[in-house]
Amino acid sequence: LDLSGRLTQWNRKMEAVTGLSAEELKDRDAMALFSLEERGTVGAAIVQAFVTGYAKVEAHLLALEGVPVPHEFSGVPLRDAAGAVIGLTGMGRDITGSKRQQADLAESEQRYRSLVEHSPEGILVYSDSRIAYLNRAALKLFGAETSQQLLGRSVFDVVHPDWHDEARERARLSQQDRESSSLAEFKYLRMDGSAVEVEAVSTPILFEGKPAGQVLIRDITGRKQAEREIHHLHTELTQAYQRALNAYDATIEGWSRALDYRDHETEGHSRRVTELTMQLAQAIG
Repeated sequence: LDLSGRLTQWNRKMEAVTGLSAEELKDRDAMALFSLEERGTVGAAIVQAFVTGYAKVEAHLLALEGVPVPHEFSGVPLRDAAGAVIGLTGMGRDITGSKRQQADLAESEQRYRSLVEHSPEGILVYSDSRIAYLNRAALKLFGAETSQQLLGRSVFDVVHPDWHDEARERARLSQQDRESSSLAEFKYLRMDGSAVEVEAVSTPILFEGKPAGQVLIRDITGRKQAEREIHHLHTELTQAYQRALNAYDATIEGWSRALDYRDHETEGHSRRVTELTMQLAQAIG
């Protein structure tokens, strides 16, 4: 560009991208290659290059049929043999691919954030042993109304004291090996101080550019209560069954004694038959 911002020299790529011939590009105002909305931004970058010696800007170059193509432009002052500034030289790089990748990444991140936020399982992220993020399910599990009640607090504030050593060691190994920890049962603490039984697994991640841990939490209070009730019922049934067996044995023995008392000639015979019968039954299960 000359000092007035008009094109003086270019390469063949410029002609191919814009679809303009050399005659059409010669002395063309560089601003005409950009949309009205971006000319102010590009013009400011040109001024900056003249004043500071360097400038870089992203803008859409109007290509064939006026289709805007994202480019990254950089420029420096052009000087003559005496060192006087006589124009501006620069280059443009098509960043369509990187822009598409950025858009795809942003869309992917948005989908992931949506999945995490609406996950039925609690998700907590900690960094430097401080809580950095909780999803809705985690807030509900801890009995918190807003994330501000827990953000920034030590992650051990929500871990039951009996499980501090285990949680600390698992977090250390997860960060050291950069691998997910195995699923394990813990006790966490709600905002009101009550304990909640959970299953948790921690995965090392990067959160806002820093090493962190993402913990997937599942409330198993109901399941553990059901297990305790089943165990209690099993114990009661076992005891009832044993009492029934004892009563049955006592009944058989009573009948045997009654028969012996009735007939003195066979005294002891019925009891022996009963004992042998019970031994035989036990032997064959």
